[in-house]
Amino acid sequence: MSGIPTENSGGRPTAPKWVRGRNNLADTMNCLYAEFDNKDLPKTGVVDWYEDHITKMNPHPSIVVHSGGGYHCYWLLTETFYITDDNRKAVRDLIKAWVSWAGADNVKDIARVLRIPFTYNGKYDPAPRVALKYVDYSQEYFISDLASLVRDRVETRPKPGHNLNIYRDGGELDEMTELKFNALK
Repeated sequence: MSGIPTENSGGRPTAPKWVRGRNNLADTMNCLYAEFDNKDLPKTGVVDWYEDHITKMNPHPSIVVHSGGGYHCYWLLTETFYITDDNRKAVRDLIKAWVSWAGADNVKDIARVLRIPFTYNGKYDPAPRVALKYVDYSQEYFISDLASLVRDRVETRPKPGHNLNIYRDGGELDEMTELKFNALK
């Protein structure tokens, strides 16, 4: 097991079998996500939760995956968003605010990988197959539009004159988009 990190995504020591993606190594983001576990859903049941909550979300997720233990929702971004050391905290704040807005489980790692469709969820016996519930790959969102929806849920505020130096497709964002994203903090 040489070469496997000895810390979890939060930098805390852990056994290699529990090591996940590292937040400090993530360098791109293509979606925002929210995870809803059966155990945390209201007693109405997972089917009702999908019909009563997820289908009514606005904006609606681009992809909904039934994990066998709940739902994973993804809002696809129109463009890959590049994460740098300068904007990493703002990205963490955005994910945290998005999860709060969605009313989802407290899962907010930048490097999070949720259940992959057509695999099996080994947390249960028998292991249910992970399935796509809803997919619309053309349903994409500008990160600035999604960020503006949750701006008030972010706890921190930027220092005056703070520039996040945000990049998109290798180039600087236009001034309006950067201002909207800076407003997130």
